[in-house]
Amino acid sequence: MHRIGTVHLGAGLLVLTVAAYLPLWNNGFVDFDDEPYITTNPHVLQGLTGSGFRWAWTNYRGKYWQPISWLSLQAD
Repeated sequence: MHRIGTVHLGAGLLVLTVAAYLPLWNNGFVDFDDEPYITTNPHVLQGLTGSGFRWAWTNYRGKYWQPISWLSLQAD
């Protein structure tokens, strides 16, 4: 394929990608579970502590056991 053909193909793919995602530009932030998991969870809000580390490995808050996710949220 010639260089000009490659440039046109790349530009076309870029335009199609932008056109596909453009309707999403005005969508708001989705926060289905931020409140119970992050913004009102005292274990997450206090950051990564010894008691928070133990809590992450011993609780079943939510629908499943997720200690690494809890630790990641605490570290953030």
